[in-house]
Amino acid sequence: MLHLLVEARDEGEPVRSTVTSVALVLVDANDHKPLFHQDVYTLTTAEDTPPETTLLTISAQDEDWSPENTHLDYAIVGGNEEKRFCLEVKKIPFENQMKNVGRLVLCNALDRETTEYYELTVSVSDRGTPPLNSSSIIKVTVTDCNDNAPVFSSAEYHAEVSESSQIGTSLVHISALDPDLGVNGLVHYEIISGNSKGHLKLDPQSGILMVNQSLDYEEHLRYILTIRATDGGQASENQNMAFAVIFVNVLDENDNTPFFMFPSVTCSVLENLPAFTHTCSVHAVDKDSGPYGLLTYSILSSCFMDYGSGSPERKEAFAIDALTGDIHTRQTFDYERESEYCFVVEAKDKGDKSATVRVQVAIKGVDEFSPIFTQKQYHFLLPENPNTGKTVGFVMAMDHDGGVDGMGTFVLFFFYL
Repeated sequence: MLHLLVEARDEGEPVRSTVTSVALVLVDANDHKPLFHQDVYTLTTAEDTPPETTLLTISAQDEDWSPENTHLDYAIVGGNEEKRFCLEVKKIPFENQMKNVGRLVLCNALDRETTEYYELTVSVSDRGTPPLNSSSIIKVTVTDCNDNAPVFSSAEYHAEVSESSQIGTSLVHISALDPDLGVNGLVHYEIISGNSKGHLKLDPQSGILMVNQSLDYEEHLRYILTIRATDGGQASENQNMAFAVIFVNVLDENDNTPFFMFPSVTCSVLENLPAFTHTCSVHAVDKDSGPYGLLTYSILSSCFMDYGSGSPERKEAFAIDALTGDIHTRQTFDYERESEYCFVVEAKDKGDKSATVRVQVAIKGVDEFSPIFTQKQYHFLLPENPNTGKTVGFVMAMDHDGGVDGMGTFVLFFFYL
């Protein structure tokens, strides 16, 4: 406001005048728009920054001086579609007066894996008539933190491996993904249970499971491995983990040959017994425990080249149970015709590995015949005074039994007429 004194004079003699005061009030025109101090603001914040954190304070300058022309309002007008940020207006003392500034505040949690960069457009406007405004850009870069755990492509994996596989053979490739950046996204794999003897090995970087030692189906036919995937690097204190299971079935190979405990077996059977009488059993051992450990028994041939020549029934005198190895007769035997049989039994596994054993069967006789004298009566002449020990005559008896059953003993009976 200007205060003026105005004098009015006339042209008379003497000159007469009068004085009055004039007050001039200057009205501010809104001829300056507010301007930010920077055209572009740049800031970096971690994705785990808690909400309600003030990220940046911005301000603008307006060259006008009236209150309405210098009262500034701030707003985010672009780039905030996810509603992550808020712009709060706050009065602060500035040059002996209160001035509005804008505070960029994090309203909702950030996630770098969803959005790692924001470009916000902020505006400032006065309250003049008409109101004037300007804008600036705030560039926000979101940095990574280890806020994601690895995720396996499957909760469980299955693999098969032959027991004859070479060391270093690859079995299965497991994979866990971590969307974090850098070291936070690096995954380290390890077996934490199920591999106490170290037969298998898991590459810590690639996740490839491989054979580490010779496998034996008969010793260990299945492995159940618990796998742990860890992120953040081995030296990091902030690590996330995930777990999976690998089932590894060992496939049997025919790596063992069957064998009999003894090279030969001796057994016997009484004559006159009916066909299909059990005689004895043979048993071979095969250390394979899978299908290759199942044996089949068969009678191959006789022990001798001339066995059964001219006697067809001798070739099929015995039969063997293919699964149990039990040997039984296929006919009734007569000790007096044949007292011994010998044949070769073979035990064969599913992989055509085999072993043989020699089986000798003795036919035992039974006392089925009575001895018969060659004559009904014998007549001998005895001298009146024979010498002691003098032979008077001979008697003879026959017994159709063989062996000891056919051996006779003579007893002398005296009859006086």
